[in-house]
Amino acid sequence: MNKKQTEAAIKVMQAYVDGEDIEYLDQHGNWVPTHEPDWNWIDFLYLIKPKPVEFKVWYRDSDKDRITYTPDDDLKWFEYNNYRLITVREVV
Repeated sequence: MNKKQTEAAIKVMQAYVDGEDIEYLDQHGNWVPTHEPDWNWIDFLYLIKPKPVEFKVWYRDSDKDRITYTPDDDLKWFEYNNYRLITVREVV
């Protein structure tokens, strides 16, 4: 391992110590959770499991309009026009 690879490995291992979820890349190209990593850096790649992205969207059933919510949006306008605020969360 070179210095950059060692720094990346330390970051992943420290995240494990801190309670983060760790995954490794299996022989089929899938990221698999591991609860007790072997830290075989020669044969496997490891990463900190990404956190899912979450955001809010204004949604209206009647015509399927979707408008991304920002703090500057006029809340009353959306409520008046029968939109509802929903949370969308990425599945990882």
